[in-house]
Formats: sequence, structure tokens, C-alpha cells
Amino acid sequence: MSALRNRHRSDYELVWVKRNAKTTKPEVIWIKDLDRGRNSVTNDAECVVAELAAKYPGARIIYLDSDSTLGELKHVDGKFTGFAPAPEPELRP
Repeated sequence: MSALRNRHRSDYELVWVKRNAKTTKPEVIWIKDLDRGRNSVTNDAECVVAELAAKYPGARIIYLDSDSTLGELKHVDGKFTGFAPAPEPELRP
């Protein structure tokens, strides 16, 4: 997929979108921090979540950070609420 630059500081790539088989609604999205010298996804989580939640409302956001650490950006109604450990294996692409 293509690289995205959010309206603030981090560069990331949308890697995969898992959709509900019945509704086709996005359930989980995966992004990868591109580490191009700007802020990391981790350091710009509020902006990254706001942007992705607007495009994929309600979807879980899983990310691979610039240190190759897998985690989740937790959010409620498009507002970042914190980080969580890597998700269950069945949610991985």
C-alpha cells in the first residue's frame, strides 16, 4: 500500500486492513512506521489515531514501530487513550 504522511509529523505505511466478512467494515488496520527522520508513530500517536480513526472508524490500530516493536494504539471515538502490547496472533496479517 502507499505511504501516508499525517497532517502533523509522522510518516507511516498502511500495510493491511482486515474487514468484517459480512459487513466489510474495517475491524483491524495495520501500519508501519517508516522512520524517515520525522516523529515516530509512537511519539505522534494522538495525530495518527485521529487521522486513521476518521478514515476507519472503530477499527483497532496495530503498528510496527521504528524499533520493530509490535503494539496497538488504543482509542475511543478517535481519541488516543494509550498503548497496548502486541495483539493476538489471529489478528496479524
